[in-house]
Amino acid sequence: MNKGANIIDAYRNEFGEGYLEQPFSSLINEFIPKYYKIIEEAMGVRSRFGFDDFGSRELTGAISSIHTL
Repeated sequence: MNKGANIIDAYRNEFGEGYLEQPFSSLINEFIPKYYKIIEEAMGVRSRFGFDDFGSRELTGAISSIHTL
C-alpha cells in the first residue's frame, strides 16, 4: 500500500485540492481501506477456523503481499 499512498501524494502535489477527483487517485483512495478490511476479516477467519485445503492459505498470502507494494 506504500505505492498507493505515494501515487495519491503525487496526485495531491500535481492537482492540489482536486486530487481525489482524478480517476486513479480516487480509485486507490477507496481501495486502501477496503484492502485492510479484507485482510482483517481473513485473519479473523483464519484464527477461528484455520486454513482450508482449497487454497485459502495461498490466496491470503497473495493478498497480504500487496501490502509491500
